Amino acid sequence: MFHSNYESPNKSITQSVPKGTYDMFASYMSHWSELYYVFREQVEIKGDTTITLSQAEATIPFSIKTVDHTGKALHMPVYNTSYQIVEPGTADDFSSLSFFILEGFGNVASIIGGGYKYQGHETDFYINKLSNRYKICESRVVSVGDVFWFNKYVINDLSTGKTITNDPSRFIKYDQKFAVSPKWKDNSDFHVPGYYMAGVIDGEAVIGQRSYIPSCLRPTTLPSFISTLPKTVMAQAIHSTCW
Repeated sequence: MFHSNYESPNKSITQSVPKGTYDMFASYMSHWSELYYVFREQVEIKGDTTITLSQAEATIPFSIKTVDHTGKALHMPVYNTSYQIVEPGTADDFSSLSFFILEGFGNVASIIGGGYKYQGHETDFYINKLSNRYKICESRVVSVGDVFWFNKYVINDLSTGKTITNDPSRFIKYDQKFAVSPKWKDNSDFHVPGYYMAGVIDGEAVIGQRSYIPSCLRPTTLPSFISTLPKTVMAQAIHSTCW
């Protein structure tokens, strides 16, 4: 993997690889945090080869939406291009972990998201047309006060653009009482239930993200976790990752 500074005049990368067949991609980010992914599949390398990838090829849009158990949309504030809020947020915190998964290989790209969008630039991903060898997976948690919504999304067909939304009828609610550790028992500033969300591929944690929103909760609050995960899995996740 190569990271090239977007201000660099050098737009090419040279790499020596054995002869063989490869998948490859380039990713781009616009000034308004839009993500573009351009893939090449099954490229046969027999000798010196030049391969050109262009952001303009990523024209297929994908967006992922979150709603609560009542169907209400949950999102962070939307800004205009002058950095003014034009649509107030309906959530206090947002974290997402997104992955491009290649069949028979695993994760090829990981993205940590924060949920902030700009008006007119609200698409999550643009990609070029891909075969069914690829899929997009995302885990996401959105919170309002002391309530946390957890969701998993999978997009299997990447040949045409789409917007997907979680099914609110699948949510199951769990209330969880936390015991403060002796070290912080008398310091209410640290009595903040939260989460650490890890992206696990084939049993290995690849990337993760944590919350810390001290303004949202009171020391006596009983947080609620609302998830589409089975109860046994969710219980394990709450006990092992919240602080």
